[in-house]
Amino acid sequence: MSTIDDARRRIRALQGRGVGAALGGEQVDGYAAVTAHHRTLYWSVPAPLLFDAVDAHGRLGRALLGARAPAALRARLAAATAESLLLAGRIAFFDLQAPDSADGRLLTALDAAETSGDRALAAAVLAHRAFIPAFAGRPREARDLVRAARSHGANALTGVQSAWMHAVAAEVEARFGAGEGAMGLLARSADDLTANSEPCPEWLDYFDAARHDAFTGYCARAAGLPAQAEAALTRSLETLAPSADKQRTIVHADLAAVLLADRRVDECIDHLHQALSVMERQWYATALLRIQALRTRLTPYARLPEVADLDDRLRTLTRARARGEAAPTQAT
Repeated sequence: MSTIDDARRRIRALQGRGVGAALGGEQVDGYAAVTAHHRTLYWSVPAPLLFDAVDAHGRLGRALLGARAPAALRARLAAATAESLLLAGRIAFFDLQAPDSADGRLLTALDAAETSGDRALAAAVLAHRAFIPAFAGRPREARDLVRAARSHGANALTGVQSAWMHAVAAEVEARFGAGEGAMGLLARSADDLTANSEPCPEWLDYFDAARHDAFTGYCARAAGLPAQAEAALTRSLETLAPSADKQRTIVHADLAAVLLADRRVDECIDHLHQALSVMERQWYATALLRIQALRTRLTPYARLPEVADLDDRLRTLTRARARGEAAPTQAT
């Protein structure tokens, strides 16, 4: 029997006894094992399929926290529950374009993280919440959440997490036109990433040097530094892990935007086609928003056959998605 099958068996046994039963280490181990497997599946399983499993697992964790348990065991369960709810929020926001549902999951993740006493995990949840108002054009709320995340983490952050949080803050600033401030934050991010010598939390598997280059490319473009943006985005494409398809679509789209601004239309369209090729096997709503926004800027070139092909692929992809899973509902 596999580890994940064994974990599920343990959780089913606990459910059969009801959450009023005392919680044991075996059950917490089982729950945490499923959480960890969901984390690895995120990079390969289609988001609409994975979301339901992760969301249900998060709800199960919240229910199990009602069981009697020693404080240390309860903290372990709360941390695994927070991670599961954080992943559900990430999928809802970045993969499925459901910001209200994402925020509901992230709020419950924050509650579980605070129950666990894991300040680094709580800080990660708050930083993720900052993306929601940042994408919606609400600067004060986004910046408040970034500050709250940094304050929450305080001295509990590893170098990698601190670097990621500076990169998140940089993207927030870039989205609101503060390109120079964004680049300063990315310099601090690079320093933290280079100086890192501490073990990174297992759940922080979404930031590394290649992703730092992706943030840099986005922010450099916003700061009016096209050459630096192109260099960073090209490096990112060259160094992203094979499993990082979702990030790859974003980088292709951002590089296409840089190329279009330089009137290198053929190269721009080629990168958009490459992004769509990835999205045909791995849906990512955040990338689709980038591609659609850039397509509107290609209107002067609409008669090019490459643009017509791009439109056909976009229509096919969005229709296929529309026939798939519905967006998740608000968390309860």
